[in-house]
Amino acid sequence: MENPKEVFLLGCNTLAKKEEDNRTASQYLDILLADNIPLSEATRTVEQRYGSVGTSIEDSMKRAFKNVPHIYGFDSVGPSGKNIEHMLNKYHQQNPDYYSHLNEVEIKRALSLMNKFTEWNQQNQSLANVLKVTNFAQTSGLLVTCSGLSGLSVEDPAYEKLKNICLLKSDKLNEEDGIEHILNLLSDENFSLYIPAISDYLDSKPSLSEGLLERIENNSVIKSKIQNLYNSAKTGFGKLDIASFALKLNIISKSEYLDTEKKAMLTYLQPPVSVGSRDAICSYNAKNNINLKKSDLSNKVFSDFNALLALKCLEVKDPEIINAILDVAQSKSSLDNRLGAIYALAVVGPDNIKTLKYLEGNLLNSKISDAEKGLSLMALAETGYISDVMILRLVKMLKSKSVFRINNESMPERVAGLGALSMMQFKTYDQVKTVCKVVGESKKIDYQDYENLVMALEKLPPEERSKFFQDTKFENKTFYNELKKVASQYNVTE
Repeated sequence: MENPKEVFLLGCNTLAKKEEDNRTASQYLDILLADNIPLSEATRTVEQRYGSVGTSIEDSMKRAFKNVPHIYGFDSVGPSGKNIEHMLNKYHQQNPDYYSHLNEVEIKRALSLMNKFTEWNQQNQSLANVLKVTNFAQTSGLLVTCSGLSGLSVEDPAYEKLKNICLLKSDKLNEEDGIEHILNLLSDENFSLYIPAISDYLDSKPSLSEGLLERIENNSVIKSKIQNLYNSAKTGFGKLDIASFALKLNIISKSEYLDTEKKAMLTYLQPPVSVGSRDAICSYNAKNNINLKKSDLSNKVFSDFNALLALKCLEVKDPEIINAILDVAQSKSSLDNRLGAIYALAVVGPDNIKTLKYLEGNLLNSKISDAEKGLSLMALAETGYISDVMILRLVKMLKSKSVFRINNESMPERVAGLGALSMMQFKTYDQVKTVCKVVGESKKIDYQDYENLVMALEKLPPEERSKFFQDTKFENKTFYNELKKVASQYNVTE
């Protein structure tokens, strides 16, 4: 990453600063999530792009490509590959001797590294002219790693910031010095750049908290700065990140944090709920139960497939919400809505006999689709409920060659069955053996098939699990020995 002479970053926002463009922060988050970027990374990217937390994306690229003379990219939406192709061809036609161009770049880099800084951060005007109709941007790499900090000039504007962060990552600070260093960083005008590093440092030094909290309590300036940063966050999850830091410093209360958390979830539960918003909610690791009530939700939530799955991920407990979901599952709504509602009922507890019996009844209901039966089994498996009817349905699914259609996506029935198998809480070895026999008869047995069975064995009561290892009458010896082998790899033993 340190050796290139030029770096072409031809994606969107690759050299974006903090200025806003024609998209809102929420719209940008949806775009990132729709591209299957994990929630935590997408949230950081949005806050980095539009918010006041952390450095800009451009600065991140400067750090990633230290000592690289030319970094090219876009400070907003970039052109498609098809549209940029002819522009780049034109650029290379105008610069046929590219070897000489790169040699010149290397000479200027060498001069710059000898502290001749006027040779650094020069513009490639030829490329800029060709791409002038786009959001083209260019810069030079600046930052070095902590191990290479001594190689960076103290005159470099990035030197002091790096030095401060690297000190937090080192083992050079005792408790008292660590507190003083954090207070100095939080007093700095660029304090938001240091929040991620300070947060990590506090997590690694829990004994530091008490002394730091005492000092923060008496510093109204720092408290006000963090409160203002919290108030100005651009996204729900970005606000949550800052709230988490503020909570560590007792700047906001636990109830304020929980309220922020709940509001963030409700922001993404506004129908129509996109796949990105659903995945954002489902990938969020809540440390506390988010106390959603039916009165918090729009009625449209209960006719939105992605919203129903998001409610499942939030493990809602409100009886009114669960009853509303059950009503959808039993209604004449669209098949996808019914499927979403059925799977969302996995949130019910063992005392909700009415819902459990409804799901179990679906397994024998000839008037509903196989997809509804399959998702009923998966929901039941997640609740921890087990019955002979469930095992019969599981066996049928494992033998099936059919494919479900769920919200315009395909899912082989056997795959759904294996998913249910991995979650089911079998009570006896005989129940597991029935399933083992079916899986062992398959023409193609994947390693994941063995893993799912091992999960089932692991959940058995110890006296039942030992029966598997002592089973001398298992007919398919090859399958049995392979299953024992995988079990040992997962430390599942008698």
